[in-house]
Amino acid sequence: MSRAEFPTVAELEPAAAVLEDHGYIRIETSPRTGKRGRPAAPRYFIHLCVREGKV
Repeated sequence: MSRAEFPTVAELEPAAAVLEDHGYIRIETSPRTGKRGRPAAPRYFIHLCVREGKV
């Protein structure tokens, strides 16, 4: 996706939530480990049918 469509993560989150609700993607967030530093970024898993273009 281009930054022109979603310049910030906050603008992307509603669209990602809709895709997750419909089963196209699965968003997995890692739990905090308690260590210092930035928390891990969420991972996005795309449904196999979408990746293969069968939708």
